[in-house]
Amino acid sequence: MALLRLVAGWMAALSIAFALFSASLGEEQDFPSGPDAPLFYLQALVLVTGLGIGATRPFSLLNIPAPLVVGSILLSGTGLLLFNLNSGVFPYLLGILLFVNGFEVLYSSLEASTFLLFLFIALNLLAGLAIAYLLIPPRSEGEE
Repeated sequence: MALLRLVAGWMAALSIAFALFSASLGEEQDFPSGPDAPLFYLQALVLVTGLGIGATRPFSLLNIPAPLVVGSILLSGTGLLLFNLNSGVFPYLLGILLFVNGFEVLYSSLEASTFLLFLFIALNLLAGLAIAYLLIPPRSEGEE
């Protein structure tokens, strides 16, 4: 079952990569600039890491292993950071995909059903294809 998740993740990643290589992303990304921007990103990442490590104790009551909790909160937190701190299309959609994958890691440790596995696989593939579709700019009628 883990092999299916791996293959689905690679297929979603490859579809996004092919869309990035084929699209001409002429727009500049609006990243915060200045001397404090790297420090701000580092502080936000330390905050997410601290939240992930600090959340292991409440989840121990649900019998979820600590590495799964830390990994899922790091994925979800990084996704939320990408979602909120950047204004480009690609970081926005990648943040949504990371958040969903973090939720998938946490929820799959609670419920181990085959239907849920295939539902998350379909969600990953559809999200990857949707991101790839949204990254490719529309062509005008005169272009071929």
